[in-house]
Amino acid sequence: MLPGGGEFRRSVCIDRLRFNDDGTIQPVVQTLSSRARKPVARYTFDESGGAAVVDQTGNGWDAMLVGGATRATGVNGNAVRLSGDGQYAALPAGILWNMYDFTLAAWVWLDSPGAAQHLFDFGTGPTRNMYLTPLGGAGVARFAITTNGPNAEQRIDGTTPLPVAEWVHVAVTKSALVGTLYVNGVQAGQNPNVGLYPARLGNAENNWIGRSQNPAEPYFSGLVDDFRIYQRGLAAAEIGELVQDSKSRKEPQSLRPMRRRLTISFRRLACRPGHVLALGTA
Repeated sequence: MLPGGGEFRRSVCIDRLRFNDDGTIQPVVQTLSSRARKPVARYTFDESGGAAVVDQTGNGWDAMLVGGATRATGVNGNAVRLSGDGQYAALPAGILWNMYDFTLAAWVWLDSPGAAQHLFDFGTGPTRNMYLTPLGGAGVARFAITTNGPNAEQRIDGTTPLPVAEWVHVAVTKSALVGTLYVNGVQAGQNPNVGLYPARLGNAENNWIGRSQNPAEPYFSGLVDDFRIYQRGLAAAEIGELVQDSKSRKEPQSLRPMRRRLTISFRRLACRPGHVLALGTA
């Protein structure tokens, strides 16, 4: 049960349980292996040329540059240069199909403050998608996710638009119901009741960097570097480390355990590699 009512459920893999003498279960500590802490996909755009963009994680989620998008000097190495005129990066279909918690993060250079540009937009169309815009309808940076059109969006608004003509690190995280927007490693907005999640978008085919699902909205004009997708919500300290470490193409060094109290029901399932539960008295 969640504060204020409602439920949030996850499937988990159980290694072993320890019981107290009175039959109660000893505390369960959720932990993540080093593999599970790494991104699911990462695009550094450091290729020497061509339209192919290699997923640096080795997971095979390679992307393609569309419309003649090029590369230019980034925060570290190259970045993708998007002109605002039909250029974008297309990520593979289904890249978010099984995600509940997530983090999307990137370095961004915005050429102009044009409203409704989308840094990223993943979905099946303008009624079923999730996106981040540097300047939304409220006059500030906005992340939104919907399965029933713009009027049903669940949003995280920042306090200002993203800055223009400078490198800015932006990240969106979701852990349980809490969605958070970070700018340069600092929390810029939060919504404690984001009930939608990427898996609700289905096996989405339109997964774009620099293009909106709405054909009436402008393409992104600027640079994007080190775009990362994680299948978990990074903690605030990890986002801060990510800002510093991504300048040198490193992974965050934090290996602090993630601890949550879990209410467990049982059914047999296959365990995803890298996700483990360490059990004991905590």
